[in-house]
Amino acid sequence: MKPDQFNNIFLGLGGFHMEKIVLACLGTYLEPSGIFDVLVETECYGTDVIKAVISGSHYSRAHTAHSMIHEVLISMMLEAFISKYPERRTELEALQVKCRSTELTGEKWNTTKERVDTIETAFQDYLKERASLSQSFDYWKTYVSDLFPIVRDLTNSLRSGDWILYRSAMERATALFFYFGRTNYCRWTPLFLQDCYQLKKKFPLLYDSYMNGGFAVNTTKKGSGVPFDQALEQCCNRPAKVSGGIIGVTRKKEAVALWGIIKHRKYQYVDLLEMKDDIEGELSLHHDFNPSTATKIVRMVQDIEEYLLKVCSPLQDQVALKNVLTGEIVTNVNVDKMLCCIKEGSAACAKFIDDRLRNRSISIHSTISKIKFASPKTTLKLASKADIKDETIKSLKFLEYGCHRGFTVEELLQHEITNSAFFLVDEDGYLKKSAKSHLGTELLKLCPLIDKKGPENSPQTHAIVIDFMALVRKVPLKKLDPPVKKFHDCYCLDIYGH
Repeated sequence: MKPDQFNNIFLGLGGFHMEKIVLACLGTYLEPSGIFDVLVETECYGTDVIKAVISGSHYSRAHTAHSMIHEVLISMMLEAFISKYPERRTELEALQVKCRSTELTGEKWNTTKERVDTIETAFQDYLKERASLSQSFDYWKTYVSDLFPIVRDLTNSLRSGDWILYRSAMERATALFFYFGRTNYCRWTPLFLQDCYQLKKKFPLLYDSYMNGGFAVNTTKKGSGVPFDQALEQCCNRPAKVSGGIIGVTRKKEAVALWGIIKHRKYQYVDLLEMKDDIEGELSLHHDFNPSTATKIVRMVQDIEEYLLKVCSPLQDQVALKNVLTGEIVTNVNVDKMLCCIKEGSAACAKFIDDRLRNRSISIHSTISKIKFASPKTTLKLASKADIKDETIKSLKFLEYGCHRGFTVEELLQHEITNSAFFLVDEDGYLKKSAKSHLGTELLKLCPLIDKKGPENSPQTHAIVIDFMALVRKVPLKKLDPPVKKFHDCYCLDIYGH
């Protein structure tokens, strides 16, 4: 930029917002696979919250979701590895018993570490072998081995104050920024890394501070550090948004001035309480470990794994990547290109550094071209009549299944019946109800499209949406005699005009 004018300034990027962008990149990578729909089906997240999880805008939920997905995939991969090599199960069980029963020091530690490294090497070789034979397996392996470790290392480095690990994670995250089109971070992260490489030479005192964990806000508890921008959000921006804050009264100048005065006084009282009585104020950055939350997450991981094994396991012996919810082949993105996201993103980053930072043949503010990984919309066609026959037979099985459950064929044909519709039934074998958001989406599809450039007289559409269960909860059915029939006659029949 202007090194002569700003040679005594070191500008840092906020680690908190960088983590959110990395989570958004991981969400873009996983979204075509349908794994986030599985989180909705297993009731881990709602249909509206899952959008914030995919985009990374809700930090804690997105971080928890990716941690659960990673845990499920690793568990399934390890189980597949043990199934192929049964002798490894005995070795792992023996290692678990040894680690719990004895204290590993000196010779015992070295011996145990060698055995663990041997099993880990065999496991990694197994993953590479399966990935070379299956695009689907390679897709999930790329997430487990290459992508998720980036956000994991970012979080761990900030919590523990490890500057070397933080810088390494940023280097790998830069490739994701370039591949998934995060323009602002594409432009400024390479420049920030360039200053980080020169930090020891230009700012030795600051470098020593960063090596001792000074690049994050550390508390008295080990492993509870947070980045500066997250501390700013929690300590300064949060009070402005909660009850008693500045939000909602910003048009009154006297209220804004009064809030600004009270805010600083409030901070002084909180600090005084913390120093004298050794208690944490309401603006504390640290949150204690909650055992009930950990138990809930363990249960959700188990539910996700059971659902995937029941519907469409991501580790099946299949060449093409399939949606884990519907079983359909993923065609809306170029999967082969996404598997090379780290490689292509690193190449784009290297070109950016050569052109704009070293040679300066292009201005750093010039437009950055985005990598296109989406496929053009195409219709998947079956190969032959035999395939069509097989697909029809499998679909008819679900029609027959529904008829045995008391549904008529006319009712069943109103819904999409596919050859992988295991998600339509619950644990007891009954057809599941659709979510309200899905019903709303189907209702919108029935509405006619309005041409803005066409005539003003648009066709009128009438629809009645009844939340029957919401009505049942509000109506005192016990006082009706007979309850269900009377409610049906007095309300539903009047609406439909029968």
